[in-house]
Amino acid sequence: MNRLFSDTYRTYYTLLLTFAGLILFMGYLNVHDAESFMIIALTFVVLGSGILFGILPALVFTLLILFFIGSGMFFTELGHTNPLFSNQTLQDVVIWGVALLFFAMSAGTLHERIKTMRHTIGQ
Repeated sequence: MNRLFSDTYRTYYTLLLTFAGLILFMGYLNVHDAESFMIIALTFVVLGSGILFGILPALVFTLLILFFIGSGMFFTELGHTNPLFSNQTLQDVVIWGVALLFFAMSAGTLHERIKTMRHTIGQ
């Protein structure tokens, strides 16, 4: 029983949970238009920054992405020009924001677990 909760298996479980969330999120979006492709690409960038640099840089990057996307959506709606996201609703953007926070946290956790395992193996 103790083996199921070792650091190695916890890392595998975190990785599995991250990929399962990513598959569910990609299944939610309609991947046939350019906006959805951009959202998925930015999600992969957040995942990569979380795995490479840790939880705090991933969360800062998520905050910046959400700020710039939200500001762009606000100003295009305010100016009565063509909207920034023509096929995405506000509900989709909010779900994407929550998904980005989840992916940043889970990728940062993966980074910390891998760093701990590498330190343990080095001893």
